[in-house]
Amino acid sequence: MDVLYYVEGSELSRHDEAMLNSSEYFEGVEKRLQIEFLDSHAYGDSSRGLRNLSRHEIEQILDAARCSIVRKLSNDEVDTYVLSESSLFVYSHKVVIKTCGTTKLLNAIPVLLELAASLSLRVKGCKYTY
Repeated sequence: MDVLYYVEGSELSRHDEAMLNSSEYFEGVEKRLQIEFLDSHAYGDSSRGLRNLSRHEIEQILDAARCSIVRKLSNDEVDTYVLSESSLFVYSHKVVIKTCGTTKLLNAIPVLLELAASLSLRVKGCKYTY
C-alpha cells in the first residue's frame, strides 16, 4: 500500500505532485482519503464546521469522485453516508472518504478544499492510501 502525506507547511515532491496531477494515474481498487482541518474552537468558533455543508455541496464533492449518496445517518459527532461505492464520514473538522471500483477519489480534493475554505477552515493534514 502506498501512502501520501501532506502536513501544513510542507511541500509535495515533484514526483508526488506529478503523480497527483497525472490523468494516467491508476487509483487502484480501494482508496481512502482523510483530510483534517484546524479546529476552529482554537479560534473561539464553536460551529459545526464541515457538518454545515449542505447535501448539494456534499454531492458536488462526490460527483467529482464519480460516486453518489445511497443513504445518510447522523449522530452528535458525525454525518455518515453510504455511497454507491463505499462510505463518507463528515466530522466537524475531518472528512474520511473510502471508495473502491471506478471512483476518482483524487478529483474530489479541489472541490472539498474550496468548500472548506468557504467555511474558513484551513487544512491541518491530509492522508491518501490506495
